[in-house]
Amino acid sequence: DNVFELLTFAGRDAPAAKALMIPASVGGNSLMKQSHRDMFAYCNAVMEPWDGPAALCATDGRWVIAGLDRSGLRPLRYTVTDDNLLIVGSETGMVRVPESNVAKRGRLGPGDVIGVDLQEARLYGNEELLDLLASRQDFSSWVGGIQKIGCIVRSDVKEPVLYQGDELRRRQLAVGTTL
Repeated sequence: DNVFELLTFAGRDAPAAKALMIPASVGGNSLMKQSHRDMFAYCNAVMEPWDGPAALCATDGRWVIAGLDRSGLRPLRYTVTDDNLLIVGSETGMVRVPESNVAKRGRLGPGDVIGVDLQEARLYGNEELLDLLASRQDFSSWVGGIQKIGCIVRSDVKEPVLYQGDELRRRQLAVGTTL
């Protein structure tokens, strides 16, 4: 709660805060759009992702979102009614809605998010919301310069010398180490 609040107070909207805190899994997902992969690579570089298990429902005043962590171990189902009511919970049927009033039912998968922009009065599905987030910045150029620590560690550095016995004690005394 506090991290989400901090991110929204810092200017991120609810969908962006969710993407930073609990991004979808990128590795091994060959079907994910490159723009989404780049955005999530940026998110992973900004802060360590939370793995969950977690189902998240949140609002920042403009957006209402619901999403799952990358493992998707918690169930999260939703119902949209003809009178524009979004009902989200771990089980269907938590709120009784006449079938004649149901416009859409669904469930979120691992890493998925849905959101309602209250100013536009519009429901965004997972793909639409990720497209919106990915189009906000040129994440591709940003993540192009990311270097992983393992790639920049020098391999020509000699192994440290481990002194023992009298030589170790002599060196310890030379630098003021006492036992």
